[in-house]
Amino acid sequence: MKIALHSVSYSGTVTPDQAALPLMEVMRKAAQLGFDGITLAAKRPHALPLDLSPVDREQIVEAAADLGLEIACIAGYNDFCHTSAFDREINLAYTIECIKLARDVGAPIVRTFASGMGDLHQRASVSQQIQWTIALAKEVAQVAEDLGVTLVIQNHSPIGNDVHSLRQIVDGVDSPAYKAAIDCPLLTSSGVDYAEGLGACEDVMAFTTAGDWRFYPGPIARSPGGQVVTRRELMVPLGQGECDWPAFLKLLREIGYDGWINYEMCSPAREGGSEANLDRIASASLAYIRRAIDDVYGQG
Repeated sequence: MKIALHSVSYSGTVTPDQAALPLMEVMRKAAQLGFDGITLAAKRPHALPLDLSPVDREQIVEAAADLGLEIACIAGYNDFCHTSAFDREINLAYTIECIKLARDVGAPIVRTFASGMGDLHQRASVSQQIQWTIALAKEVAQVAEDLGVTLVIQNHSPIGNDVHSLRQIVDGVDSPAYKAAIDCPLLTSSGVDYAEGLGACEDVMAFTTAGDWRFYPGPIARSPGGQVVTRRELMVPLGQGECDWPAFLKLLREIGYDGWINYEMCSPAREGGSEANLDRIASASLAYIRRAIDDVYGQG
């Protein structure tokens, strides 16, 4: 099993104090820390398809080869559930450009959302959002199939965190190029049992993202899914937070998953977002997950 570093971890887009490194520096960082691959965040400042010329794409491929990295995934940030049809069409065009970028740089996977990161209370009904997502995902899945790329839909709020709705979307799209990405941290934060979450999608599981956090008291706020919360989640190294990684990995092994684990730092860090602190968290997390994989996957 191989581990990739998500470039969003050093993008400066998560918190005001998060270190912001250019993409090439993040790729060098991934190699220096010992990751097997890199996931490119398909947004500024890293890999918005609009910004990357054919020469830029060739340079990314060359840099990855020189550094001994595989390009594991293009992480899209689409939203197929805007109430505006025109906005949904913009997201359709954006996702197609992410697929083309994946083809150009040799990334086998494009991570997608259903309804992005907006609040449910500002949107259409859940059933309507699911139908919009299925309709648009069918279109992009055909493009992905034609270009030899696999799309995965992440169990991200506010729609995808319901793994049964996510499975409904995958079944509705009904394409060999459209699969699921079930993540331990998102199951944990949604209160979904790991066995239930993975069991719902075990035959279409194609990607997973890792992270970890601990709960601390916080002000009254709304989560990305629209829930009112009175706590905050601060990122900590893998194995030091709420996620039960040995249990999750054992279930991955049981369903036969042997794909990428995509490590990301996309929430406020307990000791701030300095480059040094992010390096410390990433290094400790990579060491932990490698040991945990060896312990679980080395059994029998």
